Amino acid sequence: MKNQKACCIWLTGLSGAGKSTIAELLEVLLKREGRHTYILDGDNVRANLNSDLGFSIGDREENIRRMAAVAHLMVDA
Repeated sequence: MKNQKACCIWLTGLSGAGKSTIAELLEVLLKREGRHTYILDGDNVRANLNSDLGFSIGDREENIRRMAAVAHLMVDA
């Protein structure tokens, strides 16, 4: 329907490494090509969906698991 194949590009790295900047620039380039995009930002997700999680190893693993689940649903949709 949108004439494009769904995919997820997951940027990883240390805080302040420029992931959001790269994602925003990539989004601009893809939108110029007429692609539909959505940035699923870790800070936004942590403030909402994952607001019950801290930064322990277990909580960070759960944060990644939830992010992956949401990304999978978005690609599937």
